[in-house]
Amino acid sequence: MPSTGFDTLTAARELETAGVERPQAEAIAAQLRAAASADRDELATKADLAVFATKGDLTVLEVRMVKWAIGLAFAGSAVVLVGVRLMLGSGSG
Repeated sequence: MPSTGFDTLTAARELETAGVERPQAEAIAAQLRAAASADRDELATKADLAVFATKGDLTVLEVRMVKWAIGLAFAGSAVVLVGVRLMLGSGSG
């Protein structure tokens, strides 16, 4: 693992000064160090991502996700309306 020169003690102290409790400040500093020390060879590059998807593929995926979101919104609205109707109907009987 490459050395990054990230000072977790200083980071934790600065977080504490900003109002973060010590255990959380230490955990955050440790995670920041881990992220800063990550093996760069393991990270995905633009070339790696290009193998998996093109902008066209992502556009198609986005359109499908929007359609699903709209469908779920309508379904949720229908469930709420049915529930309200049932509540109103049962209240009058």
